[in-house]
Amino acid sequence: MPLQQPPIEDESIPERSAKGAFVLLRQNRFNRFQDLRSGFKAENIIASFIYAYQGLVYVAKTQRNFRIHLFIAAVAVGVASNLHLAPVEWAMLAGLIGLVLFAEILNTSIELFVDMLTAGHFDLRAKAIKDLAAGGVLIMALSAAICGVCIFTPHILQELHINPFW
Repeated sequence: MPLQQPPIEDESIPERSAKGAFVLLRQNRFNRFQDLRSGFKAENIIASFIYAYQGLVYVAKTQRNFRIHLFIAAVAVGVASNLHLAPVEWAMLAGLIGLVLFAEILNTSIELFVDMLTAGHFDLRAKAIKDLAAGGVLIMALSAAICGVCIFTPHILQELHINPFW
């Protein structure tokens, strides 16, 4: 099922070029369209951060799995704050959370791109691409969960006064 695109304040529209390929155009504040094929660059560093923030808002609003990963990350940070982790464990936890969220954002980007290219028509190659991207997220999430167990287990056992080396 193709993803529904939420309304975007700054409307970007595809237009067919003379060669039949889609050209992405962005409407600027003076109601002109700027061709994005030639390497659109943000006006300044502040604009770059604004565009990145808009991307994060988009994925948070439209992707249920991203919100699930955010919730699990919040739970992990809450548990970690009560277990008094070492700084290196905090760094590992932050890195793992970042990798899982990045994998989910990359998966969303790939899915949107494939949906744009297939225009709602079923294609086995498009399905394989989307399945591969989702599989990458699954591998990253499972790896992060295993690392989380390795980080948290000794601390939880210590809090419960259980010696794992009887």
